[in-house]
Amino acid sequence: MANLSTIYGEYMTFQADAARLKDAIATGRRRQALIDRMSTLPGPPPGYIDQQRGFLYAKMALLLCDDHRPNEAAALYDQYRRLDFAGTYTGRLFSVPYLLRAGRYADALSNNSQCLNDFPGDTLSYDYLLLLQQQSAAHRGLSDFRAADAYMLRCYALQDSIYARESRTKAQEYASLFDSQEKELELTRTRAQSQRKTILIGASLAFIALLLLILWAVIRNLRIMKQRNRIEAQRIDELLSQKQELRKIYAASAPDTAPAASAPDATTPAADTADAPDHEYQTFIRMENIIVENRLFLNSKISREDILRATGVGKNTLVPLIKKYAGSVNLNEYINRLRLEHAVRLLRDNRVYTVDYIAEASGFNSRSTFYRVFQNIYGMTPLAVPRHPLQAGTLTAPPGDTSAPPVSHGNNAGRGGRDAFREDQVVSRRSA
Repeated sequence: MANLSTIYGEYMTFQADAARLKDAIATGRRRQALIDRMSTLPGPPPGYIDQQRGFLYAKMALLLCDDHRPNEAAALYDQYRRLDFAGTYTGRLFSVPYLLRAGRYADALSNNSQCLNDFPGDTLSYDYLLLLQQQSAAHRGLSDFRAADAYMLRCYALQDSIYARESRTKAQEYASLFDSQEKELELTRTRAQSQRKTILIGASLAFIALLLLILWAVIRNLRIMKQRNRIEAQRIDELLSQKQELRKIYAASAPDTAPAASAPDATTPAADTADAPDHEYQTFIRMENIIVENRLFLNSKISREDILRATGVGKNTLVPLIKKYAGSVNLNEYINRLRLEHAVRLLRDNRVYTVDYIAEASGFNSRSTFYRVFQNIYGMTPLAVPRHPLQAGTLTAPPGDTSAPPVSHGNNAGRGGRDAFREDQVVSRRSA
């Protein structure tokens, strides 16, 4: 409640300064009701209620006088005079504005003179200046113009003194503030330079560490890829060796390789169902031998009809045999696998052959197709295949090929030559 009473008093001052006299008077009524309520409750210290009423009555009397209600203002001031607060320095000080406004200059002069005599603070202040101004106004109201002018001259002198002291104080404050700001600015510059150096050193160290980490990761990844490609190349060599061995065994044991006489068609059932799987496998091996021995897969424009015509296999039997025994989903994939086997041999045994030449010699239409199929089937690029060192007199063209392959010669090597000699470049194999 005490805080609310103080808030009411400040709000009254705000409303009075805004020329809202009636609102300020209404707020004063609410504050009076609050003070009356507090007076009935235990707890307020002695003299507190009397002081709150003194502040309220003095302010209300001035407001009522400004609102042209002099009788109510006079009645309220009489109540104010009966308070103990009215006899104090603060009480006399607060009564002067109403007395001047009401034209009671003698009472105003009496109270203000006592305040001047009892002024407790520094006389070089705005509070003392206010008392001098009120003293001049009271003398002027009593038509004592000489005294009024004398106090007004004292007001002017006091104003000049206050202004001079404030100017000196502000100058000192500005000088002190300027010095402190200069020092702070210098400290800020030093701190910023130190931070920049620290950030630069930290960033440099982090960048170097990152580069080292990337370099380590690249080297480690290259080693892993080399090892994987080496293992994959060994696996490819073993697979090709096994296929060659199987073809040799079949070629040595097959009594007749006539294609058309022994190739069952899917439209004609086999005579002996118990021997069907073995007979199908023999048919597949015979078909593959014909394709390999005649190098049909090296023809980039080979078609299904060409395969059927050369091997004598029925058109409904070809794809099932390829799916079952070659593990290929279609004829195109099967032919590409045979081409890759041929390309691997060329890459492994002929170091100077260019990749472009090997792709063309293996039946591929373009370098990009060769790379894509090689990557998809073997999980690595052709450049990752280990290539045997070139020895004197070992350069030969692929069997059945009479064209001379392009080779590289020192600084005159073309793009194909660069590919042929970059066997150390490896890429990650295709994930299983």
